[in-house]
Amino acid sequence: MHTAARWLVRIGLALLAVLAIAAATVFGITQARLAHSYTIPAETVAIPSDPAALERGKHVATISGCVDCHGSDLAGRVFFENAMVGRFVASNLTRGNGGVGGRFADADWIAAIRHGVRPDGKPLLVMPAKEYFGLSDDDLGALIGYLKSLPAVDRELPRSTVSPMGRVLMVALKDMAILSAERIDHARARPLRRPQSRVSTASISGYVAPVVTATCCQAAAYPARRPIGRRPLISRRNPVLPLRSGAKRSSCTRCAPV
Repeated sequence: MHTAARWLVRIGLALLAVLAIAAATVFGITQARLAHSYTIPAETVAIPSDPAALERGKHVATISGCVDCHGSDLAGRVFFENAMVGRFVASNLTRGNGGVGGRFADADWIAAIRHGVRPDGKPLLVMPAKEYFGLSDDDLGALIGYLKSLPAVDRELPRSTVSPMGRVLMVALKDMAILSAERIDHARARPLRRPQSRVSTASISGYVAPVVTATCCQAAAYPARRPIGRRPLISRRNPVLPLRSGAKRSSCTRCAPV
């Protein structure tokens, strides 16, 4: 009996040691990814402030899903929280207390939206920058101009965190879209201007639309918004937003890309 008990203790200790090594390995791998510092090539994007450009920027923010994560006032919110995965927080984009708008330089906006990188070079969590990378300089500039014009909203938010199980998923699921920065070829060229043709036509060569969601009169006609990390509803491969069965396509230009 004593011999069997000793063997059980040894086996238990060996299993604990294996688990400890595995946990340390997972933590080390994920921490290296979360703390990796990216060097972003210097970029110059014109940031307009005229009313027409700001309206275009608002349109880009609407169809690109910015309001889905950051809220209708773009002042941020906790958009996902699960003890098994973690807590993901969309930042307050305004100039209010707790917002990034008052401290972001133009280069910081470009790095965050186009590259998924914070001002310190570390990657942003669950920022779909890979889908926004193809935005033309014109559209990106209009979007940044609109974000800089937002009224200040005071909203302090907690930090995003990844739980231990979330770290395991980061290692196990290679396609888990939690760090867009590591999925982007940051040196790849983008178009300077958006094509003159509508995104809803098949002629969008060289330009890929970001995430498109229906937020006004079309909401009932289109499928539910896609989960984070899935392929955009509109892209070069799928240029037309699919309608619900029996629904009629609206001519609304607030939701429909123009």
